[in-house]
This record gives sequence, structure tokens and C-alpha cells, in this order.
Amino acid sequence: MLHPLKAFNEFIDRPLFGWGRVALALLVIPLVLAVTAPLWRIELHAPQYPPLLGTKQIANFTSTSLPQLGTLFVGLFATGAAALLVWHLVAGRRAAVRAERALILQADALPVL
Repeated sequence: MLHPLKAFNEFIDRPLFGWGRVALALLVIPLVLAVTAPLWRIELHAPQYPPLLGTKQIANFTSTSLPQLGTLFVGLFATGAAALLVWHLVAGRRAAVRAERALILQADALPVL
């Protein structure tokens, strides 16, 4: 009795005849189609999410979402911090331009020897 692996290898080594080649070609077609087709399709619809701002009717419930006081304070702080940064940058640029102009005027006022 042959070892099962050796018997399998001898079976694989035999050449294919006409009907075997046709059957193999026909069996390869679904394999190629299966590789190119997607395995599944997912569609995500989530109408149950509450609104970010305002009111929304979900089924027989009314969902309302308004910003709370803490959110308004954070927004106010962020706006103030951004305005302070812009003001500081503009004021610094103006001071630098004034200093540069003063140096140019001072250099023009020096006598040439």
C-alpha cells in the first residue's frame, strides 16, 4: 500500500484528457467570477440619530437638541482667545513696522562722511 501523499502526487502527475480539460475550464469560470464579485454589501442608514441642533421627529418621538450653557461658555472663550491672538499679532506687526520705519528715518538723518 502506498503512502497517501505519494498516491496523491501520482494522481496529480497523470496528464489530463480532453473531457478533463473541458471540465477544468468550466470549473475555473465560476472561480474567476467569485474572485471579482464582492462577498457582501453593506448599506448603513441610521435615521435614529438625534439632531445636532434643533428638533427632529424620529418614529413617534420628538427629539430636541439645543446647546447647553457650558457649550456656549466654551464657544465664547474660544472666540475671545482667537480674537486676543489676532489682536496681539496685528499690534506686534504694527510695532515692528514702526520700529523699522524709525530706523530708516534715523539712518537717512545721519550725515554722510
